[in-house]
Amino acid sequence: MKIPTGKLQAGPSLRAERSNPVKYKKEWIATSDLKTFLAMTPIYKLLIITAMFLINNTVFAKPKIVASISPITSIIAMLVEDKAELTTIAITNSCPHHYHLKPSDLKKIKDASLVVYINDEFDGFAAKLMKSHNNNVMKISDIKSIKIIDNNWHFWLDLSNIKILLDELAIILARNFPEIRNDIYLNLDKAKKQIEELDKIKNQKLSDLPHVILLSDSLEYFFSFNKENNTRLYQSHNSPRYLSRLEKLLNKSEKNCLILSSDQPKEFYKRFNTKIIELESENWADSGKIEQLFYKKYIKMIDEVVKCNDE
Repeated sequence: MKIPTGKLQAGPSLRAERSNPVKYKKEWIATSDLKTFLAMTPIYKLLIITAMFLINNTVFAKPKIVASISPITSIIAMLVEDKAELTTIAITNSCPHHYHLKPSDLKKIKDASLVVYINDEFDGFAAKLMKSHNNNVMKISDIKSIKIIDNNWHFWLDLSNIKILLDELAIILARNFPEIRNDIYLNLDKAKKQIEELDKIKNQKLSDLPHVILLSDSLEYFFSFNKENNTRLYQSHNSPRYLSRLEKLLNKSEKNCLILSSDQPKEFYKRFNTKIIELESENWADSGKIEQLFYKKYIKMIDEVVKCNDE
């Protein structure tokens, strides 16, 4: 837009310009632009207002990010908060391995700016959806710095892995959505502080646990800090061999704590007359604020495990 030129008169205005030339120039331009706009015909005014509306709606359209399971969605949400539209494919508390696709899941990935899932085996339902859609895809298994135990992909329960994932996600999200880059990196610092706080709380509260027997591989990452004081028993609970081995493990220590995932039969283990703790270690169904979900669920897990020390 052309700015009218004119000689500035000496006096308060000129002194103001000399004392703060940048501020004065902005005020001069704004006033001149307004005068020019008011002098336009109605049709030109309408065209300018329409153009401004379209530009604003294009610039501020939120990217649509879809994740396979809620723990991953919640970690992404820590970085983007309300600057992106987030959707989870499998909204359930059960194991992602056993999730069956629904017709509505196809709608979830339609027009997605980015789809994030773990790998073709763990949450393979997401991989199946991708076959018929040409979306921008991120596979977490491609991040080689994440520590994986024996092809067990419940990695998000190890907080050191979350720190790595946050860094990698921030790079990918900022590259794909430069319009929210500043927000992503500001939120990255905040998210890392939250994870460090969780780590500190976990180490303080769970420093003196009795012997822990893990009955699901989904729990292994949560207890990676306490390997010398836990035993893994990942077999079918229906086999006689399993029962025999479990009884032997329980007899080794005076005090034990059985740790189950929420999709295991708690009633079955009550026969052993020992402390039983049930944890949501697979997937999370929650209607609260998604950016707070990871912190909230992890704190809940810590508080449940503390009960191993109860008499």
